[in-house]
Amino acid sequence: MVYTFRVKKTKSAKNSMEGLGIPQDLSGSTSNGDSIVSDSSSESEISDRVESSTLISRADQRKNRKVKKERLLRTVFVGNLPASMTPKSLHKLFVHALKSAAIQPTDCKVESVRLRGAVPVTGGTSRQARKRSSIQHDFAAGDSHTQIGFVVFTSPVGVPAALKMNGYFLPKGGSGDGNHIRVDVCSRQKASYNTRNSIFIGNLPFSANEEQVRQVFAPFGKITSVRLVRDSATGAVKGIGFVEFEDASSVPLAIRRGAIKSDDSNNQQGLVVGGRQLRVEAWKSIKKAKDPAKRREKSQNTRGISSGSGRVNSIRVPTNLRGRQARKKFVKQALQKRNKRKQMEVTDGSTKVLKKRKTAATGVARNPRKKIKKATR
Repeated sequence: MVYTFRVKKTKSAKNSMEGLGIPQDLSGSTSNGDSIVSDSSSESEISDRVESSTLISRADQRKNRKVKKERLLRTVFVGNLPASMTPKSLHKLFVHALKSAAIQPTDCKVESVRLRGAVPVTGGTSRQARKRSSIQHDFAAGDSHTQIGFVVFTSPVGVPAALKMNGYFLPKGGSGDGNHIRVDVCSRQKASYNTRNSIFIGNLPFSANEEQVRQVFAPFGKITSVRLVRDSATGAVKGIGFVEFEDASSVPLAIRRGAIKSDDSNNQQGLVVGGRQLRVEAWKSIKKAKDPAKRREKSQNTRGISSGSGRVNSIRVPTNLRGRQARKKFVKQALQKRNKRKQMEVTDGSTKVLKKRKTAATGVARNPRKKIKKATR
């Protein structure tokens, strides 16, 4: 069986021929300039060549995934870098960290560094616009802009030494201002921050930065890291953030102080950043807070129903009940059962004693909550 392929003389055609294993010396030419390739190989041989090329590509994909996973284990994330930071300065910073940890260059070196998080003044989101903004240090937020970086080592031995740089203070020139950098692992399999030692911050001004938040919460204990959620398009703070303390005892102190509202008459001062009163709560996940399904379920479960006595009693309504009439019927039955139980309870001081009724026939005390099956003859 002879197969004939009619293709144009292009570079892509040449590559496709080589990928199928078709030798170029079998190709000919016609009068109209097209090339004719004839192969007298059997159909099974051609299919074997295609399958072998597919298997090689899949093997390469598995190999690339393994290489990326291994590279991720020796990569660290660096946050809250100043706008003036350059790749060369970042490289020198972590070379000094390896030397401070007494790690020899033969054991581990800095393989590469890269900076990200640039927001151009023009507002462009293309890769070239971000790269140009990073090189020229022309950011939309000006000097208050912060960058993020990634440092890759030649060996995982350098990762613990790099993590010791978490909270390191980078001064700006000769002034006392600067940034406390945040260093974390890049592996997504585990979270390096402790949620029990963290608090959630709300009502932050859009122009706030990590250093302002750190100064406000520093009196409550040693701070491990400060994370502010920023908009990827503008670089501005979205109004929320997280603060992680070294000790869990600092969390209730910060929450208690955040509950105090600023009042000039009583000389009470709450937690204020940029003229705005902060909202401080225990750590909570952003995804859970934004989930509309869970909000809907919570509102249905905690729906208040009036019992006619002036109080509002909370009744859990199942979410699988369809229709308003079905929900009303369920609430009515639940209220009847609740009122019946209350009638059988008598309050005696701080304890509740359940009245036991006696039957007229036997005189045996029984619990009214338990249903007694009727005797069948």
